[in-house]
Amino acid sequence: WAALAGGAMVLAGTMLWLWRRGRSRANAQRTAESVAAACDLIAAQLRVGRLPAQALTVAAVECPSLSSATAAHSLGGAVDAELRRASAAPGAQGLDALAAAWSLSARTGAPLAQTVARVAEELRQADQLRQDVGTELAAARATGKLLALLPVIGVAMAASAGAEPVDF
Repeated sequence: WAALAGGAMVLAGTMLWLWRRGRSRANAQRTAESVAAACDLIAAQLRVGRLPAQALTVAAVECPSLSSATAAHSLGGAVDAELRRASAAPGAQGLDALAAAWSLSARTGAPLAQTVARVAEELRQADQLRQDVGTELAAARATGKLLALLPVIGVAMAASAGAEPVDF
């Protein structure tokens, strides 16, 4: 029975790890969607004549990942550097492209609206590709999980039938 208990503990640990990984993937996905939506919102705000700092402040309400960049701007700091730092969070990698666009606009005076709109479009396309790949791999992942559980299920079934599979 000790072997069965050990196997159950390993199974429980694996299931917990898989659950946590799934949750972190879902959180990263929500963050990526939030960043893309924030880029769309910034571009829209800029198109109607708002200043970049105002557009960033409005977008920070919808996307919490931008709050540190908004704070940096209000304190006179470098927004692009703060966006790059925030892009290290899972799912927020799109902020790196926003930081590059912000930096280019600050250095050259180039219009930011079109660049940010293009960043948002690229982020949406990358998200769509990620979803397509996830859909294509779903069957293979499910099969792998099932095959990983089969030995444990077999031992449990044999033990419940009165056999001693661990001693075998």
